[in-house]
Amino acid sequence: MIDGEVVKYYTIIPGFKNKFSRTIEKWREWFQKKKVLSISQPGRGILWKALAIISMCLMLVGMTMFGQVEKGPPPDLLPVYVKGKAGFINRQGKMVIPPKFDGVRHFHEGRACVEIRDRYGYIDRTGKMVIPFRQGLDLDDFSHGRVPIVIKGKYGYIDRQGNVVIKPQFDGATFFHRGLALVDSEGLYGFIDPAGKLVIPLQFDRYPVFYGDFLRLESGGKHGFMDRKGRIVSPPKFDSTRDFAEGLAAVASGNKWGYLDETGKLAIALQYDDASSFSQGLAAVAIEGRYGYLDHTGQMAIPLQFSAAEKFSDGVALVHLPDGTKGLVDKQGKIVTLNFSFEHMKPFTEGLAVVKVGGKYGYVDKQGTLIVEPRYDRAYSFNQGLATVAREGKYGLIDRTGKVVVPLEYDHITHFLEDRARAFDQQGHYAIIDRSGRLLTPFMFLPHEGEDFGFHGGLAYVEWEEGNGYINREGKFIWKSE
Repeated sequence: MIDGEVVKYYTIIPGFKNKFSRTIEKWREWFQKKKVLSISQPGRGILWKALAIISMCLMLVGMTMFGQVEKGPPPDLLPVYVKGKAGFINRQGKMVIPPKFDGVRHFHEGRACVEIRDRYGYIDRTGKMVIPFRQGLDLDDFSHGRVPIVIKGKYGYIDRQGNVVIKPQFDGATFFHRGLALVDSEGLYGFIDPAGKLVIPLQFDRYPVFYGDFLRLESGGKHGFMDRKGRIVSPPKFDSTRDFAEGLAAVASGNKWGYLDETGKLAIALQYDDASSFSQGLAAVAIEGRYGYLDHTGQMAIPLQFSAAEKFSDGVALVHLPDGTKGLVDKQGKIVTLNFSFEHMKPFTEGLAVVKVGGKYGYVDKQGTLIVEPRYDRAYSFNQGLATVAREGKYGLIDRTGKVVVPLEYDHITHFLEDRARAFDQQGHYAIIDRSGRLLTPFMFLPHEGEDFGFHGGLAYVEWEEGNGYINREGKFIWKSE
């Protein structure tokens, strides 16, 4: 909802496994009530679709989730289940808070949400009940010292001691993010700060979305921007806008594009037939069908000469030349013509880009040389020297020379966290592997998604048919349920 990260913030709200579908339904009803979700209106069905998919997947695998891990240092208290009851262990595997709850969530700002018989409250790190079980609380984590509560049908906020600090007065309310929380009343949306002040008044009839530090405004078919303090950077006067990137936003009046700075000043005049957002200091612009690249000052860094031009990534950009060929251009304007035809090219990472040739995927370098011949059915960008590839439904890993580091024999391989990844077998179980492909555990763990299942500070939460536990980077248990 905030920062254009709808899916991130509302699909990673996994709570207690017997409560997830109810939570999804609650959110769905609320969003539909507010007319946020409508398949007939572009973009508005994405959230519900994502929630439905995640909810279905969670119910199918029947897994336990504890919500997001708090950002910052690895958590010192880790949630676990023992014979259907939840508690917390420390990083040495010692039980610190006995398992007596029906569900728990990770600690945030010194408080963890706990549940017993559909009622919620909060404990501190000693296990002391700081906020007793009460109606109106739900699966929420503290943020900016606040958490939503419903009293007599209205939303407000309590503090870490359970005191009502923002009067229940809203028809809906979300958690705080970067100092603001989205609220609504009588069909209008706005944003409050942790003191309850309406920083951005209730004025939007559709849910507003921040992209970075700016909110798009729309009125009468015209577009403008507002910042996080509620200041109108630019009133709605443009026919089209793109999001701010590197301090500038592409804007258009009629058929001409220019760039607005963060103060609302037109920093680069409206003179282009097309304009993209800035990336790595340059933006593609066009006049009369020819594209080139601007710098932040509005000077042409690379002259207008291409029939099409894409964004820069890793210091190069894909361009289409007037003779119909394609090439790569660097920031100095040097062009390397690609002497092979291809259907698609992904952005460069670590000096290589995925390229699709004849229905197969390979990798090309910045000089236009095919480093890895197109032989794979799927291929992903490089990350710390390795890339996941697949052929005939089996996944493995290659290095930047194309050498197969991990044989293509797994049904799936996740991305690496702390130099560890999950490799899946045909039965849907996974094992932990290192960057050399060495198996550190048997194929015994159940699939799951969410931040609480990756490695954090050398430990990872795992589940199997008979229980749950935590393993270290060598695949050894530091704790497991009996």
